[in-house]
Amino acid sequence: MKRRLRKKKRLGEFRELGFSIQAQLSSSSKEARLAFIERFVDAVERRALLFGGGCSLDGLLEGFVMPRARGSATVEDLEAVLELLQSAPEVTSFEVGQLKDAWHGLGTRAAKGLGTSAAVAP
Repeated sequence: MKRRLRKKKRLGEFRELGFSIQAQLSSSSKEARLAFIERFVDAVERRALLFGGGCSLDGLLEGFVMPRARGSATVEDLEAVLELLQSAPEVTSFEVGQLKDAWHGLGTRAAKGLGTSAAVAP
């Protein structure tokens, strides 16, 4: 495939990586959950990343984190989100996926050996 098409389709050297998150928030008030979500999104945006996802009524926050502009999320970005979730008292358990292709298949072209996966429960 020609370079121009690889760039347009975000393939090969133009592949962009992101990672999934899933976190169970405590059964505290709706306002406390919203405050945590706002802090989480602000922390993600400070790293020039975007979070696409949402939170269910029972407090399950899940989504995908990827770069705001062309490029990839890094292992450091993944670790920063991991640290945020580990340190938040509102989070009772969470899982952060490995870095994977943010545009194609979300797993079929996963980046092997990059990132970490963690599941934590009290």
